[in-house]
Amino acid sequence: MAVNFPPPPSGQPVDSWQWRDWFFRLLGLFTPAGPPAAGDGLLGQVLVSGGSGNPPVWTTTRIEQAFTSQVTVTVTHNFGRRPLVQVLDLTDSVMIPMQVFHGDVNTFIVSFSIPTSGTIIGLSL
Repeated sequence: MAVNFPPPPSGQPVDSWQWRDWFFRLLGLFTPAGPPAAGDGLLGQVLVSGGSGNPPVWTTTRIEQAFTSQVTVTVTHNFGRRPLVQVLDLTDSVMIPMQVFHGDVNTFIVSFSIPTSGTIIGLSL
């Protein structure tokens, strides 16, 4: 899934990765020295600002559940907390469901207005 960043301000690097690096540093987030790649140990982690020195690394827990032609989908994740929820359609575009209901700290229900197919992602920080 691609993230579209605003164009860089005048005088800032225009290379795609340099701009993202500058943008995240502007927000107070640190990023690695180059684009993340599979096997570099950064996938599944969030880098946050720790002030001076190296930032702490928060390990995240992720669950994905595919669904086909459903109006409601119940996801049991057993994170022990309410996760962030994102829904992608079959082309990996972000969809906005009708409702996400966190019944408890280990399950949530995603509802759609019409039968829908795609993937639900739950992310616990």
